[in-house]
Amino acid sequence: MISEAPTLESLSSLVQDLGSQLQNVLRTHTVALNDLGTPAWKMSRPILATVEQRASDDFAACFYNADVYGYGDSIPSSLEDLKEHLVSQYEFLSEEAQRVELGPAMVEQLLVLQRVIEK
Repeated sequence: MISEAPTLESLSSLVQDLGSQLQNVLRTHTVALNDLGTPAWKMSRPILATVEQRASDDFAACFYNADVYGYGDSIPSSLEDLKEHLVSQYEFLSEEAQRVELGPAMVEQLLVLQRVIEK
């Protein structure tokens, strides 16, 4: 049985349907972070985090400038995880910089974190 070639209209309809499905799956929100959730650490200035909603209960909070991410089943939980990762990565890189010579990517990441995080 030979099937007919898809028409431009049917392909256009299919693309629109797929686009609608993708919009329902991946949504992004921009959130300003003013604190790190612990009194031991503070932020010298607010940062913008992007929260990607990948499914109804799958969120990734991203601070792209430093390539640090947090994950959770809601926006607040992903942001809390991001805050923890920001602090732990800052601590890790600060300790490593005293022990060894960091590579260029890690040096840049540490510089970004030093601009926004204070103890």
